[in-house]
Amino acid sequence: MAKNYENRIKILNAISKSKAYKIEGQKFNYLTAIKKVESKNNQTLWSFKCDCGKIIETRPGLIVRGKQRSCGCRSRVITEEKYAGR
Repeated sequence: MAKNYENRIKILNAISKSKAYKIEGQKFNYLTAIKKVESKNNQTLWSFKCDCGKIIETRPGLIVRGKQRSCGCRSRVITEEKYAGR
């Protein structure tokens, strides 16, 4: 856990200095950065592949800061696990 946190701090520091995301191939929780895609509304978007196989496009800041950890598949799994015993 500490190593993952240290990597995030390094990435966030690099981002704040250069304002450019160089994250291709890096894994963040369940998402792996694939490539930068066209900007929409002046926002940089990246394509990420989830461990479940789904590909999503989202802002890299959400991923790097841990605000988004998967394509949404994990919330379904967590909900199923939570209510499985009922």
